[in-house]
Amino acid sequence: MSPKIIGLGLDALYYTALYRLIDRMIAGVGGIFCFHRVVDEDGPSGFAPTAGLAIRASFLNGVLDLARTEGWDIVTLSEVRRRLVERRFGRKFVCFTVDDIYRDTHEVVLPMFQRHGAPFTAFVTTGIPDRTLPIWWFGVEQVLNRCDDVWFGKGDRLCRLQTRTADEKTAAYALLVGSLKATGDPAGAFADFCALNDQSPESLSDELGVTWEELRAMQASGVVEFGAHTLTHPAIAALPEDEARREMGESRSILEDRLKVPVRHFAFPYGDPGSCGVRDFGIAGQLGFDTAVTTRKGVLVPGDAGALHALPRLVLNGHFQKERYAKVFMSGVLGSADGVIRWIR
Repeated sequence: MSPKIIGLGLDALYYTALYRLIDRMIAGVGGIFCFHRVVDEDGPSGFAPTAGLAIRASFLNGVLDLARTEGWDIVTLSEVRRRLVERRFGRKFVCFTVDDIYRDTHEVVLPMFQRHGAPFTAFVTTGIPDRTLPIWWFGVEQVLNRCDDVWFGKGDRLCRLQTRTADEKTAAYALLVGSLKATGDPAGAFADFCALNDQSPESLSDELGVTWEELRAMQASGVVEFGAHTLTHPAIAALPEDEARREMGESRSILEDRLKVPVRHFAFPYGDPGSCGVRDFGIAGQLGFDTAVTTRKGVLVPGDAGALHALPRLVLNGHFQKERYAKVFMSGVLGSADGVIRWIR
């Protein structure tokens, strides 16, 4: 379904006030918002293949204002867990979480939350500040933005793609990303692609990726709670159990060693049902994480006290940047059927 149609549906739920009825029916006690990158404003180009992963700073600021206006308590994930376990549901609460962690988390998100006097939870993929994980999914976009044509392939299958217009860049992005994933080693294939086009994957990662120095500055701010988000951002469900444990446990150990703080929470990469399941929720508990979050849609309900390693989240998507949508999301309309099941449980 296209973002435009979904947006029309969200507007209908808002302007008819049906979302309020759904809110009363589901009786959600709070919600966990999730986002990735935050940009000052939309770029001028019509080429925006990763637009869904980036939200405007003005939109995020508006959601923070909305939380205050609606009387939602803005809390850490540790506080979310406490309220669920102790059944403290006097006031609706919301937790803001950001995944992967790029440089904009330090430059844009941190000062915004400091101005609001609000905490947030940062789930760090440690390969990004370690510079062992090329940020290839954004790197392809960076290269295409810079080039009017690119070389792709190898040997006798080497070809040249024209990428002058937004449509040409969009088509090239889809082709390149699909091809890189198909290799089974997209990071390595991306390095080969960069070499063909006189680009440096290291420089591209430095432009976007957070550093350990910036993470330490975030820790010193007092408004950031850190969580683990693996070493290399794989779909945990696709890994053998020992590899899943390594990705989850070692990322926490690295964060605790580098930042000198306890890391009690985990976010599953991708977070959809195909990327994490019952086995993986169990591993998170066995490794000693207090909570683990997914991207399964839904608000928090009292029954989530019994499923602390499979918590749902509400993704703030770049395609739906209207503050009123946050009110609709917090009603539980997203994933409402699953919310009812969890409420019964």
